[in-house]
Amino acid sequence: MTIASEIALSEFGIEKLSQPQELSIQSVLDGYDTLLLMETGGGKSLCYQIPAIATKRVALVVTPLISLMRDQVQGLAERGITAISLNSSMSEKEFSDAIETIDSDPELRIIYVAPERLVRSRFLEKIAARDPCMLVVDEAHCISLWGKDFRPHYRQLGQAFDSIDKLCGKRLPRMAVTATATSVVQKDIADVVRMENPNIYNFNAIKSNIAFNVVHSFNKRDDLKDLLHFSDCGPTIIYFQTISAAESVCNDLIVSGFNAGIYHGRLEPDQKTSSQDRFSTGATEIICATNAFGMGIDKSDVRTVIHYGIPSSIEAFIQESGRAGRDRDPAKSYIFYNEQDRDILEFFVKLSTPEASEVVAIAIALLTMAQTLHPIDMDYREIAREATGDIKKSSVEPVLKMLESSGFLRLLFNQGSQNPPAIEIIDQSALPDIDLLEERREELMSIIRQMECFATWTGCRNEFLHHYLKDEEKGPCGTCDNCLNLSGMPALRADFSIPSAQIKDLCEAIGMDNPRLIHIAVSILSGAETAEFDYSGGMFGKFSDKGANLIKSIVTNSLGLGLPPKKTLKLSDKQKEIKLTLEKIRKKISRKENIPILKVFNNRQLELMTGLDAVSVSELIALGLGSDISKKVEKSLRKLSPFIKS
Repeated sequence: MTIASEIALSEFGIEKLSQPQELSIQSVLDGYDTLLLMETGGGKSLCYQIPAIATKRVALVVTPLISLMRDQVQGLAERGITAISLNSSMSEKEFSDAIETIDSDPELRIIYVAPERLVRSRFLEKIAARDPCMLVVDEAHCISLWGKDFRPHYRQLGQAFDSIDKLCGKRLPRMAVTATATSVVQKDIADVVRMENPNIYNFNAIKSNIAFNVVHSFNKRDDLKDLLHFSDCGPTIIYFQTISAAESVCNDLIVSGFNAGIYHGRLEPDQKTSSQDRFSTGATEIICATNAFGMGIDKSDVRTVIHYGIPSSIEAFIQESGRAGRDRDPAKSYIFYNEQDRDILEFFVKLSTPEASEVVAIAIALLTMAQTLHPIDMDYREIAREATGDIKKSSVEPVLKMLESSGFLRLLFNQGSQNPPAIEIIDQSALPDIDLLEERREELMSIIRQMECFATWTGCRNEFLHHYLKDEEKGPCGTCDNCLNLSGMPALRADFSIPSAQIKDLCEAIGMDNPRLIHIAVSILSGAETAEFDYSGGMFGKFSDKGANLIKSIVTNSLGLGLPPKKTLKLSDKQKEIKLTLEKIRKKISRKENIPILKVFNNRQLELMTGLDAVSVSELIALGLGSDISKKVEKSLRKLSPFIKS
């Protein structure tokens, strides 16, 4: 038995470490830089906790959120392992006690800190004096996804780690752990942390026990309450794009009789602690939260994660939905989506990526103020007023974060203060690269488009995610809304399992050109006595126990209404010929296999294939064709050479 396995058993009661845990722990113990990608709830924290215990030294762990620190420190303390955290929610005495522990407790094994702490040279000296065994970045995707906007200090971690190395007189092994990262993000993480030839262990981040669903909703609030009422959701996390939406919906759920709580970044520290503890212990069944909640939370029986709007990125979606089903039992993920979600996210992008003229104007204003103010202690409105041009107050904060990230200034936060930070100019020449601002904005817009593509995807959602992460593709999951060929509405699937085709038949009987189509269909499905159409297809009253808004969403979603408009491709003569051939292939396979023609591939998939210069079988699967269908299509498609590539 290895030393890692012995510690896992004696300290954590774990009889066998997983392969990724064993590999990454041994990599660090051998002195190598290590990047570990492993699913949420897979035990990533053990990969730096065990080396610290094995070497009887300290591991410095940079973490993004306070909730993660609290859970980890408390969990280790219950096992008799000394760990501390340093964060902005601590009282002056708690902070003082933590510093004393660093200075004097030989049993200290883990120090959890926010990245902002690492800009302070005196703190780095204290860390170096403990001769740490490793330097760790937990939830390392924050480096790439949030680092330039949400936490600028993440971009400075490499510099801070180099400073610790210099103080220690040797280079310490570095570890970065996260659940998801594309190859581009992996490179960004390695570059920022300044890893040297890291061992990269990439294990599937997408849980097979989670069923993914997207609900195209015209009335999210009512549809959400119907889902929570009619489906067995169990402990549930609901993520919101804004604090105001989280608070409003939470209050509405409480008034409606649901056991709901709230968590977001503007709560007081004791309120955050109370909300997190109540949800973790089961006192609260539903938590309405922003993305400030969930990282590192120790609750294995979350059954449902709901996004009340499309998440900011696919990586964020995988991370957040992965907080369901950590006990390996079946769990569900839902996205409530409509076009307004995209507008909100695009607004946030524009807010977080200011115009070049705004950056220059505010930088010049700060240099002028710095001639008389040391430091600059003014609120955002005053700074906007001092800058030339029409600068809005809302533009000041993202510009300051960008200037801090570039090294132009330092933001001086007062412990426990709600006031804007004071500003200290540290390098007048360190302005951000203005030419990259537009590129950065377009990059963020692209991330939104990728997420929207997932929301409107017609093929297997699991396959989409695997293809995005370039994981090994395993064929259709058989559990997502698209694989089950249902409307996507959870209450429909859970209670009736009625395919969308039957609802479409009803609508065709009513008349697709009938201006009152939706109203009539809802009245029939609800069993209304005033139903103005006599339909004998056995659908009358099928949803009599459902609300009108839920039924409306079922009908519109079944008909494919409410989706973003699709761009019409202008086809070349060659593409027109390819499209005609593909249609013939589809018809032939439909007849031979006795399956509906749109089950071979639908019109949207046909359009996508026609628009490609060349396509491989793996790309067909990525377009949403099931693996069995793809094999049947392959032989016929090869006749289109050179359209098909091997």
